Amino acid sequence: MKKIFIISFLCVLLNNVCGQTNEFNVDKISTYAYGNENVDFKISLVNGELQFEKIIDSLNLSKDELFSRVISYFALSYNNSQNVIQQQDKENGRIIGKGIFSGFSISKEKAGSSLVPITVFYKYSAKHTLIIDIKNGKIRYKLTIPDYIVDVTASTDCYVVGVSTRAISRCAPIYKDYSEFEKAKAGKTIIKNYVDARINSEQEAFIKLCEKCRKNIIDFETSVKTQINNNTDW
Repeated sequence: MKKIFIISFLCVLLNNVCGQTNEFNVDKISTYAYGNENVDFKISLVNGELQFEKIIDSLNLSKDELFSRVISYFALSYNNSQNVIQQQDKENGRIIGKGIFSGFSISKEKAGSSLVPITVFYKYSAKHTLIIDIKNGKIRYKLTIPDYIVDVTASTDCYVVGVSTRAISRCAPIYKDYSEFEKAKAGKTIIKNYVDARINSEQEAFIKLCEKCRKNIIDFETSVKTQINNNTDW
C-alpha cells in the first residue's frame, strides 16, 4: 500500500510539473533522433504535434494510379484498412488514415531509493494521423503524432500505476529543462530517481518513435513506387 501511494503521488506530481519547461530547439530533432545522418524528409513541431513530411515526386504515374497504390498501401500495412481510412477523396486526391503504433518502446528503469527500491516499466504507444495528398506524378506524405499513450507498471509486485496520455511536446527531449522541479526533488532521492527514470524512458521512446516513423516513410515510398505485375505466373 505504501508503494502504491508513493508511486501515485509521484505520477500526479510529475504530470503537474514536468510540462513547465523550456522548449527543445526543433531544428535539432533530426540530429537528436538520427545522429549526424541526413534524412530526406522534414521533421517539425506543428501546434505541439510531432510531424513528419515528405514530398515524393517524379513518379511517372497518373493521379488515379497513385491513388489506387496508396489505397493498396493501407490495405497491406494495416490490419483493418476500412477502420483506418477516414477519408477517400479521389477527385481532390486526398486520403486520410488514423492508426496506432502499439508498444513501439518498452523500457525498464530503476527508481525509488535504497529504502524503497522500485523498478518502473514503461510501455509507449502512439496514435497517428496520416494524410496523403496526390497529384499526377507526385505525392505529399504527412504523418502527425500528438501524444503518447503510456502504460506504467511498477516494481516487484507489479502494481499497475495506470495508463495515461502525455502530449509529446511536454515530454523529453522536446521539453527537457526540469528546472521548475528542482525544488521538489532537491534532497529527496526517491523523487529525483523517479524523475530521472521518466526522463530516460521518454528520451528512449522519442528515438524509437522517430525510427518507427522513418521506417513507415520508407515502406510507404517503396510501396507506391513498386510496380506490381499481376500477370506474373504463380
